[in-house]
This record gives sequence, C-alpha cells and structure tokens, in this order.
Amino acid sequence: MKLKHSKFDVTMDILSLAVLVGTAVFLAIRRPSFSMVAVPVIFSWVLFALLTAVEWFPRIWNTGVTVTGENRDRVYATLLHLITSTKLLITAFFSGMALVEDVPLWCVLAAFALILADLVYWFTRLKKVK
Repeated sequence: MKLKHSKFDVTMDILSLAVLVGTAVFLAIRRPSFSMVAVPVIFSWVLFALLTAVEWFPRIWNTGVTVTGENRDRVYATLLHLITSTKLLITAFFSGMALVEDVPLWCVLAAFALILADLVYWFTRLKKVK
C-alpha cells in the first residue's frame, strides 16, 4: 500500500532533516573530534532512519482502531502525521541535548511532556476517525 504524503508530512520531514543536518554540521565545526556530545546526534539519526523505514510499511502499524475500506485512508494519514511529527520532536530533543552542555531537568521534562502531548493529540484524532 502506497501512502500519499501531505504537505504536513513533507514539511515535518524537511524540518527534521534540517535539524539533524544543522546539528551535525554545527558540532563538526565546533568540536571536530568525536566526543560524547555526538552520541545524542547519532542516536537521533538512527531513530529518524528507523521511523522513516516504518513509514514505508503501513500494514505493520498497530492502528488501535479497526481499519475498514471506508476509513483506511484517514486512519493511515492520521498515523503518518503522528509518525512525522514525533520524528521532528525526537530529533529536536536529541539535537538540543547535544548542543547544550548541562540540560536542566525541567527542559527534559518539558520535552517529554511535549512528545506525550503530541501522541495524545494524534491518538485522540485517530479515535475520532473511526
């Protein structure tokens, strides 16, 4: 099954890539030797690649709702939005961790809250789609 990426999905992917590339270039210029600072960036690239690979196989997604012929396109579009927005938030979070030396606890908690709010929003939309 081939999914159609909307402008939202393409924008989220472009922003995610811009964050990843920008962080990698900035760290390569600022800290040319490998250090522990690079670990969150590498982890972020791996998560981005894995989530992008998951986008290509919508049949393996656990939708949480019954997929019928009538709602299939809406369900998969909503889940695709969820994946692309989560990719952006995760890449921004790990890039921020790499750029800031001492990340305050409130910042980490705020990032997790933002990711959780994103998931709740899209799952709520998914429940309305059925």
